[in-house]
Amino acid sequence: MTGSPVSTQRTMIFTTGELSNVSPPWQTKICVTDFRGVSMILCHDKVRSRARVVEKLAEIAVKLRNLNNYSGLRAIITAINQATYPNDEVMEIFRTKVDLHKKYLSSDILMRTTGAHQSYRLALRNTKGPCIPCL
Repeated sequence: MTGSPVSTQRTMIFTTGELSNVSPPWQTKICVTDFRGVSMILCHDKVRSRARVVEKLAEIAVKLRNLNNYSGLRAIITAINQATYPNDEVMEIFRTKVDLHKKYLSSDILMRTTGAHQSYRLALRNTKGPCIPCL
């Protein structure tokens, strides 16, 4: 293969399990971060261990939201959403942490794609001070 290391870098597409080339370096970094987050959750056999990792990632997501790091926030939210499903035992255990779950849901709603990312664009417009936007 020819080209720079960034252009030849490969990433996993989670839905098909196939490898594909990703040209923009920022997209590669986001996909790798998603993959690492999913791997951190799914590497544990026990449900409680996976729930603990989801709780830790949710705490990180809340801190990233407070720091206006929308890029990292999207990666963490995507990782949790890809590693779990709505009626999963892991999410049932996570729901028992009411305050953390509410803050996570707030961040999840912020990063949803409904209305052409309306809530994210509104939050980005009203952000005071420095921020890291999600490209």
